[in-house]
Amino acid sequence: MAEAHEMRQRHVWLVGEQNPYGADPEFALYPSPTGCAGWRLCHRVLRLDPDDYCARFVRVNLVEGPRWCVGLARDGARRVIKASGNQPLVLLGAKVADAFGFEYAPFTSVMAPVAQTCTCVGDCAAIACPEHGMASQWVPARRCVIIPHPSGRSRGWTDPTARDRARDLILQLDRECLEAEVADLEALIVQAPVEDRGGRGGLEHRCDELRATM
Repeated sequence: MAEAHEMRQRHVWLVGEQNPYGADPEFALYPSPTGCAGWRLCHRVLRLDPDDYCARFVRVNLVEGPRWCVGLARDGARRVIKASGNQPLVLLGAKVADAFGFEYAPFTSVMAPVAQTCTCVGDCAAIACPEHGMASQWVPARRCVIIPHPSGRSRGWTDPTARDRARDLILQLDRECLEAEVADLEALIVQAPVEDRGGRGGLEHRCDELRATM
């Protein structure tokens, strides 16, 4: 299962705050040690095998290092918008939602921009550029959801239905990514020469493997 997800081109991005265990991006929302935010998200919310969890999602934090900074978080949100293209985002907690310019409304879906054009500088793409003001152009082209931060301190999980609601929202985004990728592959298969359609590394095989994960 994990191998099939690793070859995917489309992923849901899980966006957290910062990692108190270090700045290495590989360990953003990592499902270890026991009790950390990534462990809770993987095991208690999504109920996934850790290898499957790591292969299925792109995991990022807005701030490198153990301390939260609003300015750095907004810079991080701008980088995520650029790097993630049109792929959906899961914003973990009130501080992350605020960094993207959204009101914190857990278990809701909002439209996130693929890119923004700063009023003064065309390639600024800022959410709220401190030099040039608010962005003038929003391009709503992908969905994101807001859930409580998966830490042991968040009160958003006290509702007994909260974990199931969050899991359903995230896995629905993941399914939409898979369906879109399968549709892309099917379109390529129609156009591909016959000799490129079969075999383990062929388009049909990739398509079948992805369907098996849905």
